[in-house]
Amino acid sequence: SALNNFGALSTYVEKKGSDLLLAKIAGEQGHAGGVQLASGSEGYQAIQKVINEISQLGNTTSYSFGGSENINSPRQASFFTGVTLEPMQATLRRASLMLQGRIPTDAEKASVFSDATLRVALRRMMSGPAFRQFVVTSVNDRLLTKGTERPINESNTNNFLKLHNKWARDQLDNIYDYTFWESLRSALRRSSGELVAYVIENGLPYSEILTAEYMMMNPSLNNWLEGTATFTDEDSSDTYKPSVIQGYYFLSALENKEDDPAGFNDIYAAIAPPVMDYPHAGLLSDVAFLSRYPTTATNRNRARARWTLFHFLGIDVEKSSQRPTDEAALGDKNNPTMNNPSCTVCHALLDPVAGAFQNWGDNNLYRGTSFFGTDALDHYYKNPQDGSDSFFQDGDLWYRDMRAPALFGTPITERENTLQALAELIVAEPLFLNASASFWWAPIFGKPLVNKPTVEADNGYSDKLAAYRSQQEAIQQFSDVLAIELDAKSMLIDMFLSPWFGGETVESSIFERAHFEAKFGSEQLLTPEQLSNKTNSLTGVSWRNKVTASGDGSNFYDKLGVLLGGIDSEVVTKRATGLTPAMSSILMTHATESACVAVARQFAKTDSSRSLLSLVQESTLPLSIKSELVTLPSEHFGDWRISSLASDLAPGSKTLSLAFVNPYCDFDGQTCAEQRLLYIDSLTITAPSGKKRTFRGDDSKLVSGINDWGGLNCTSTDEGYATCVSGSLSIDLDINEKGLHSIDVKMSAQIPPTKGGFAEVLMSLDENENAILARTENSVKIKNQISGLFEKMHGSSRSTSSEEVSQVYEIFLASLISASEKTSLDWRFENCDLSIDGLFIDDHLEPDVIETVRTRAPNNQYFLTNWEAWGPIRETFIQDPFGTKYAWTVVMIYMMTHYDYLHE
Repeated sequence: SALNNFGALSTYVEKKGSDLLLAKIAGEQGHAGGVQLASGSEGYQAIQKVINEISQLGNTTSYSFGGSENINSPRQASFFTGVTLEPMQATLRRASLMLQGRIPTDAEKASVFSDATLRVALRRMMSGPAFRQFVVTSVNDRLLTKGTERPINESNTNNFLKLHNKWARDQLDNIYDYTFWESLRSALRRSSGELVAYVIENGLPYSEILTAEYMMMNPSLNNWLEGTATFTDEDSSDTYKPSVIQGYYFLSALENKEDDPAGFNDIYAAIAPPVMDYPHAGLLSDVAFLSRYPTTATNRNRARARWTLFHFLGIDVEKSSQRPTDEAALGDKNNPTMNNPSCTVCHALLDPVAGAFQNWGDNNLYRGTSFFGTDALDHYYKNPQDGSDSFFQDGDLWYRDMRAPALFGTPITERENTLQALAELIVAEPLFLNASASFWWAPIFGKPLVNKPTVEADNGYSDKLAAYRSQQEAIQQFSDVLAIELDAKSMLIDMFLSPWFGGETVESSIFERAHFEAKFGSEQLLTPEQLSNKTNSLTGVSWRNKVTASGDGSNFYDKLGVLLGGIDSEVVTKRATGLTPAMSSILMTHATESACVAVARQFAKTDSSRSLLSLVQESTLPLSIKSELVTLPSEHFGDWRISSLASDLAPGSKTLSLAFVNPYCDFDGQTCAEQRLLYIDSLTITAPSGKKRTFRGDDSKLVSGINDWGGLNCTSTDEGYATCVSGSLSIDLDINEKGLHSIDVKMSAQIPPTKGGFAEVLMSLDENENAILARTENSVKIKNQISGLFEKMHGSSRSTSSEEVSQVYEIFLASLISASEKTSLDWRFENCDLSIDGLFIDDHLEPDVIETVRTRAPNNQYFLTNWEAWGPIRETFIQDPFGTKYAWTVVMIYMMTHYDYLHE
């Protein structure tokens, strides 16, 4: 109601962004006024158009793209002179793969036609499990909390009463519950990322990542740490909610309830209340964060301070000054961190921040080293081993021979919640905004920030400096957006819309070297997580991922980790930005194993539900005029039946093929104990005029293929018919009349008594011409399908007449020829291993069928496959009578190993 004039509307858009305004109009972002205009309604579209016009007058973030600048003049040119952004649909696609792990829907693509609508679309993608996973992964890339082995040491859980008693009881019973403890540790490692995801997804002030007076817990953590969150039976282990620890006790509040004879694992009972106001301070008090950057008697929380300054204020203490090297400075023993100028240059900043962690000792617990919970100071400080007097005095929380807790000279006098006080000081600093933009640089742009060059004489100094300065200017612009209501979504959206994400081409070479130093450009190598999401989203294939009988899954992409360019968060902490030989080899295996399963998945669906091969059928062959798979209802030789095929034909040379697609031989090592055979007596072609032509089965014009043993698939007999053990017969026909022709084939079959099953014959009528040059209806369909694969799998537009489509079409044709050779005996694509897809059975079989195919192992950890039941079902997916599954698999391998598939 306040936005009742153009000026107010313009001001709102300028300050808060058009995407936020549109979201509120549609009732999103917690709009107190509810839905004003439904998304997509006529009124919504009208105001969307107005907002777009306003956005064009003054965007939230603006960049210089040259314009009237003389691109030949270094003095006037900017870093982005001559840079052209990718189409907004390309930005939408790439952002969707990152934020949602999938390509955008048709509705999402249709909704984007301006910067304003793109902003709205991106904001709507910033919610849900896939978005939270993106945030969790991104946060771990910086904090590396997955690299901590034991965020809670099960043998040192005394302060968590409920958790300790489980450990003690299991030990008394001689049990080690590995699955439980690993699950608990995994949840703790993930908690920091879930906190950031919760803050961003719910539109909370981004500062809450540090000031949150809670932590994120899943049902297990909430139970064993006695948190305050409420979960339902429907909530899984992947559900995280804000929760406050209420089951933490100082040791003085506990007494032995049941003694352990060995004296290590007594069962406790509470004799006093737990810590009522557990001092949560967002990421700073996160158990995994404290564990990843541990403290020692000599480190004294300096590692925690060093990384706090780096992650949240953008200050790299280790690069702020050169380390002293002269002998005199290094030999100083008069408390050098307090008194030696060579040391205080860094420690004057570092040590007061370390002091803010004074309540967190080397066991990562709140004053957990003290029986009465009085402090967290190390034992050696309070009781020197050399017998000298200690500086410690009762009531001390921090070391007297170090600087008092503070940040940039502002003292922290709070004793219980020192980390909360530190967090408040950090988020009040302008550097926090810049550090936050820097924090998200690599996750969004896929490349690290350029370090500031220090030696002017170094080669490429000026180019590195230009890249560094341009990145810092961008960070300042992004932080300015974050400063508005501390809305992280708006900052991330601006990053997606910036040239750093969408810069596609550049006409000027003035900053070519600087662009190289900054790794400037829109293309990013997919991380293992992104490749997993992309492959699963596009093809449905869950490559080498296994689902256990207990419902847990294992992601093979995660197991590959470092080998596929990922990190282990411990030793390898930087992601690969380029392909290595090992990665290339793995990616080739990934494509070759996934491609055939992807094709099998596609053809197992109806046309309308296929995502990749919706324009073609299995029978869509480039030269095919018409084809039909017939089941011959003949039970023995001499039981002759007529099968017919009719089609409108134009004059010219055609080829008729009869393929025996389900031969069978029960081979005992020397001969077939029983066998399915096909007998072809004759074929008759009737022209529109009624004229007939008949060919007997032994006619020399009928051409038989060669089987795997070098013999003919079909052989003629003295009686005039042909006997086929497999393969096919074909004949070239000269068609002289235009119109409807009918072809009748007289056949019978031998049915194997034990195996049973009628013979199946594929009758095909093809143009007899060069398939590469053909302009048949099917060849056009195939080329259109290839063009569609480029668009869906690579996000690139390739016309059917383009060189790329022509090349892939030739690959398809060559593969068809190879398929006819490989499937000559049984028309099955035997090399297609469906078991490589962990979800294939679940996605394609009904529950009652699944129960017959597999059963649970006794330990409930894996499935046992009933191969007798699965074999016939499997054959229905790999049957390839036309050879097209094989051909499309080769095309899919091409698509999945292409640079544009592995990069976005």
